[in-house]
Order: sequence, then structure tokens, then C-alpha cells
Amino acid sequence: MIKIYNHSFHHHTDVGIHNISCEFELGKAYALVGPNGAGKTTLFQSLIGRHYTNGSIVVDGEEIRTNFLKHMSICDVINQGTATVVAPLYFTVLRYIKAFKKLNPDFDAKYAAKYIDLYEIDLFTKFIELSKGKQLLLILVCNMARNVNYYLLDEPFSSIDQIYRDDILRMIIDKISDGKTVIVSSHDLHTINNSFDCYYFLKEGRLVRQTNIDEMINDEIFQIYKNLYSEGELL
Repeated sequence: MIKIYNHSFHHHTDVGIHNISCEFELGKAYALVGPNGAGKTTLFQSLIGRHYTNGSIVVDGEEIRTNFLKHMSICDVINQGTATVVAPLYFTVLRYIKAFKKLNPDFDAKYAAKYIDLYEIDLFTKFIELSKGKQLLLILVCNMARNVNYYLLDEPFSSIDQIYRDDILRMIIDKISDGKTVIVSSHDLHTINNSFDCYYFLKEGRLVRQTNIDEMINDEIFQIYKNLYSEGELL
């Protein structure tokens, strides 16, 4: 379990995260919801130790200031990954995967092969020659192939074809079934609606609402979003 107590982080004079306390249990899927600048990515970066917290972040009973990545795999899809490989122009998909595995000894090659085949990504195609969507899928698959307890996916549905979004949700469900935790930030309300165990709504660096799937039966995410955010922040 991840426990966050009174976490704050300031970007120079601006507040990135303000006094957030929340928990992420093993075996559940969480969605971080909010407009740009709400603090979703900042919270992710805090969880892997990139931002110092004046509160407390406890992972599996241990308060950790360094080496967060041994517990977590974080994939920043928009910026093409965190703790992943920056592919030179000549890298094929296969060489990219090998380089990723070298950096991450907990990499499960069989898991990666399953989804590389499902998404029809040619191992011998150069990374740079893949479509933008296929590049992002490859990065996502590699990060999900790590054998850790927590998977942090920052905008995983961004620039991904609609036909693959249900497959990505199935990847998430499979991890949950294995007792892992998946935390997703997303602007894609249609995809995440009623698909996660718990929803955290962030606004201006604050946690303004927490709700679980049972509480959303009569209150869809679209209505919650509309009630919490101003018209200019609506998607």
C-alpha cells in the first residue's frame, strides 16, 4: 500500500501540490482526474522521488526518500516515458526492448511479447518509423511488463487509437487481478468512466473529492467533473 500524508510541493512561487493525504491499496485501480495544472503529474513525480515532500510518503510500510523505482513503474505517455529508453534513430523495436530490459532487470519478456504481438508491432521496424500511436503503445507495454507492485500511467490513452483503448483497460484489469495497483491520470472521461475502483479529483494542487465506483452508480464522472470544475476547465 502507498500512504501519502500531508504532502505539499511548491514550484518556485506556485503551489504544485498542497497538503494531500490519500492511499493506494494493492489490487485496485485508481484514476487521478483534473484539468491541466491540477497536480496529477506532480503527484506522480513525487511518488518516484523526483520531488521532495515535506509530508510523508510510505510505500509498503517503508518511508522511502530514494530508489522509489524499485517499487513502481511510471509511464509518462505524453513525454514518451519515464525511466525508459530514449531510442536512437537506428534502434529497432527489438533493440529498444533489449535496452529497456537491461535498464530494468524485473522486466517480464513473456508479458511484453504477448502485447507486442496483440498490437502487431514489428520487432524489426525502426522505432522512429513506427506511427506515434505504436510508439506510445510500445512504451506503455514495456513499462507494464516490469514486475513491480505499482504502475503509474500518466495520460495512457493520449494519442492512442480508440481501438486499442479497451485493450489497455484489459492490461490494467489483468494487473489488478494479479494483486498489483494501477494509478492512471487521464483527461479521457469516456474511457475511465466506471472503469476504476477509486477516483481522486484534483484541482489547483488540492484533493477536492474522493469517490469509489459504488458511489458513482448514480453520479457519473461527467456530472462530477462538471460540478467540480469551472466551464473553462471542462473537457
